[in-house]
Amino acid sequence: MRRFAELNMVGTSGRQRVPKDVFENLELELPEDTTTQARIASILSAVDDKMELNRKMNDTLEQIAQTFFKKYFVNDIDEDNLPEGWKCGTIGELALNVRNNINQNEMKREMKYVGLEHVPRRSIALYDFGSSEKLESNKFKFKEDDILFGKLRPYFHKVVFAPFEGICSTDILVIEPREKSYFSFCLCHFSSEEIIEYATQFSDGTRMPRINWESLSKYEIIIPPLKRAKEFNDLVSPLVKKIKEVINEMRLLSQIRDSLLPKLMSGEIDVSQLLNHEQGVEMSDTTEAELII
Repeated sequence: MRRFAELNMVGTSGRQRVPKDVFENLELELPEDTTTQARIASILSAVDDKMELNRKMNDTLEQIAQTFFKKYFVNDIDEDNLPEGWKCGTIGELALNVRNNINQNEMKREMKYVGLEHVPRRSIALYDFGSSEKLESNKFKFKEDDILFGKLRPYFHKVVFAPFEGICSTDILVIEPREKSYFSFCLCHFSSEEIIEYATQFSDGTRMPRINWESLSKYEIIIPPLKRAKEFNDLVSPLVKKIKEVINEMRLLSQIRDSLLPKLMSGEIDVSQLLNHEQGVEMSDTTEAELII
């Protein structure tokens, strides 16, 4: 279904959509037995429930990271009486905008492509991506753990860390900390409501407002000493790592669901193989489901 949708998308890169009538005219083969239909739905719902649980887990992990951030660098810091080694500065002193261009001829088919349409709102977890196969213009390359900041209409609050390397839309700023120990500090700043409000205020353009790096880099912050930033990074990095693991599991679950559906519908896999009882089987172990596929 996803592949069918991708093949029928219209519009330019970054603003593509699937026309409504494409799905209205899609023909599907359904099992005649309604009991079998219900059992198939139960199996697929179990996968969806597990994915939703994982998404909520990542939301909780992100909230924990932001709570630590506020405790370390916001709530207990007096700007007029900074501890020794702390200073007032800008986010651009700690991070830089990486503009590593790649043209269409250099793009490989297996490259993961991230457009603004793939980036979720108000979440640092990037679950989705597209293919570079039909891209027609230059893009930016990014590395795993780079910060991707949506500069077009920044009020949409699209800021994530990259769980893989790939290429992205030029409407996304690729950001990396100048020092690795400042990664978590920078990630929490760039994904904060305060910097989004700042970016919105200093965007250029009316219909399609964009924030540029020159303006964004001037966002004023309190800069902690490297030792303090490293302590915070050591605290938050395991949370980011866990978020990345959950993202990978979500991707596997999505592949399992997409692989199961046609095989269940065609009868290639008997629903009795996946059901322990009438209500279905709980998807607590993705490895078991993967073996069935």
